[in-house]
Amino acid sequence: MGEDAKALLRAARDKAASARAAEAQADVAAHMDFGRLGGGLVRLLGKRMMKEPGDPSDYIVTLDADLAHDTTQVLPRINAPTLVIAGTRDFFYPEPILRETAERIPDATLRLYDGVGHPVGKTHKRRFEDDVLGFLGG
Repeated sequence: MGEDAKALLRAARDKAASARAAEAQADVAAHMDFGRLGGGLVRLLGKRMMKEPGDPSDYIVTLDADLAHDTTQVLPRINAPTLVIAGTRDFFYPEPILRETAERIPDATLRLYDGVGHPVGKTHKRRFEDDVLGFLGG
């Protein structure tokens, strides 16, 4: 995960711990790529679209797990063919990190979607499915 994304998630965690989880979720969602219409709605209505949870602990645990997750050292031990798919405008996983991830996995194939953000599986569903099926030989 990129440093800017880590800073965003740390700030979101702090907000969630201060009973402002809906605001935190809106902040994180604003950095996702939901296409022109979806992204505009998130930026415009963000906090109003999110419901404040009665107990934000699940969200906080998720943020903590995202922040603690680092598989850099184990990537060279992956011995299965691996497909890495992401967009070149992914705020959470910038292109240099994606390239490094694919380079560290011995039998990795990297598919970058030019100009696309996070999550490509939602915003470019058909292309994503075609790439996965093609990789699997289907």
